[in-house]
Amino acid sequence: MKIDKIDLKIIINMLYLEGKEVTSTQLTKKLFNISDRKDLQNKDANLRKRLMKLTKYGILEKINNNNKNYYIIKPNAIFIGFKGKEENIIFWIDVKP
Repeated sequence: MKIDKIDLKIIINMLYLEGKEVTSTQLTKKLFNISDRKDLQNKDANLRKRLMKLTKYGILEKINNNNKNYYIIKPNAIFIGFKGKEENIIFWIDVKP
């Protein structure tokens, strides 16, 4: 499984949604500051490919509702941990597809 910085950015932003479903367009608008519609369409198409990859890896779940695809983090696919005290805290995310 190969996950890069953009995939991590997607996962982290989806963690902030706290289990709420999101469309690729909603997530694209959240991740990128886009004012041009054409640029939004291009970035959305690229993001959709990444969402499909993360779904294939078992990290995300795709839900079809009213002919729209929504994505959500799959339960028990990601574990977050903290270790240490105050300024010496170690933070990690463990992906278990």
